[in-house]
Amino acid sequence: MAHINQTTIPIVQKEDRLIWKNNASGELTLKDAYLFHSPAGPKRSWAKLIWNAAIPPSKSFLVWRLIHRKMPTDDNLYARGCYMPSMCTLCGKDAETSNHLFLNCQFALSLWQWLQSIVGYNIDLSYLLIDFEVSKRGWSPQSY
Repeated sequence: MAHINQTTIPIVQKEDRLIWKNNASGELTLKDAYLFHSPAGPKRSWAKLIWNAAIPPSKSFLVWRLIHRKMPTDDNLYARGCYMPSMCTLCGKDAETSNHLFLNCQFALSLWQWLQSIVGYNIDLSYLLIDFEVSKRGWSPQSY
């Protein structure tokens, strides 16, 4: 009741308007409403690794597309309604998928082995396979 007694009523007539308390301007935008109702997603530490000044943006974009399953491989095109026979153009043996092209194809394996010999470091591709599988499912904290 004391709160009501302390409320001042303006003498000058003004039009009533709604005020969004979660924004400094009081205006409600679609972005503000989305952020208010969307839980904050997990912080992705890999983003700092791929979006790095030492890495050309075209290569960072390629990795980003791989992680988000946006590469125009036959399996992704098929999932979007573009039906065609699928064959890896590098080895001609298996269907063209991101996993196959970048991790399982004999051509890709040769490149990974060459890179290992250049840098003198053993690259464990099983971690990359796990990352691809997690990104296929649309990882979220609740999925584990």
